Amino acid sequence: MKIVDIREIVVPIKSKISNAYIDFSQMTVSVLALITDVVRDGKPVVGFGFNSNGRYAPSGLLRERFIPRLKAVKPESIVDSTRENLDPFRIWDVLMRNEKPGGHGERSVAVGVLDMAVWDAVAKIAVVPLYRLLADRFHNGHFDRHVFVYAAGGYYYPDKNLTTLQNEMQSCLDLGYSVVKMIWTPLSPTHAPWRPTNCAGMRKPATLSITSCKQKSRRNIPSPWRLEKISSRCRMRET
Repeated sequence: MKIVDIREIVVPIKSKISNAYIDFSQMTVSVLALITDVVRDGKPVVGFGFNSNGRYAPSGLLRERFIPRLKAVKPESIVDSTRENLDPFRIWDVLMRNEKPGGHGERSVAVGVLDMAVWDAVAKIAVVPLYRLLADRFHNGHFDRHVFVYAAGGYYYPDKNLTTLQNEMQSCLDLGYSVVKMIWTPLSPTHAPWRPTNCAGMRKPATLSITSCKQKSRRNIPSPWRLEKISSRCRMRET
C-alpha cells in the first residue's frame, strides 16, 4: 500500500470572540487529507487531520517541509510489518528527519496535523475505531467506556455583559454538562466585567468570588457563581 496524495487547505474560523491574549478575527486552521490506495466500501481510504483553534494554519511548514518530505520517501519504508497498513512511527521519523531537536514551537502543530491524518487512515484501513486500535496495540485491549468532557465558553465579544455570561454558563448546564471552563477574558472599561482563568466545575446559581488560578488573586464580583481554587484548577460551588 502507499500514500497517493496529501492535500492541505486553509479554513477560516474567524469570529468576534477574544480572550486576554488574542482575538479570533483572523483565525485560521489547516485541514489535511491523506489519500491512500487502499479501498474500503468502494472508496479510497482518506485520513483527515486538522489543528486546534488558537493556533493559525501552519500551511507554510506543511507545504514547504513536511508534506514534500513525506511524499519523497519510498512507500515501502513507511508501512508496517504486514505491508498492508501505514506505520505512524516510521512516518513520524520521516517528518522529523533533519529537524533540530527541541524548541518545537509551531512545528509541532504542523506535524500534529499530519500525525492525526495518519492515525485516522490507519484505523480506517484496519476497519476498527481508532480508540479500539490504540487500546489493542498499547493497552492489552482495555479502554475507558466513559470519557470526561467539559464545555468551554466565557469568551468576550462585543456587547457581551455579565448577564449574557450567566446565561451562557446556565445554557451549558441545561445541556447536561456538569463542568464548564470559562476562558480568560480582557478586563477593562471597554470590555466585559469578568476575568476568570480556565476555571471549571459549575453547580447551582449562587454568589461569585472569582479566584485566578494563575495569578492567585481574588476579585469579588456580583454574579450567580462562586469559584474556589482547588489545586491548579478553579471550581464553582453553591454558596
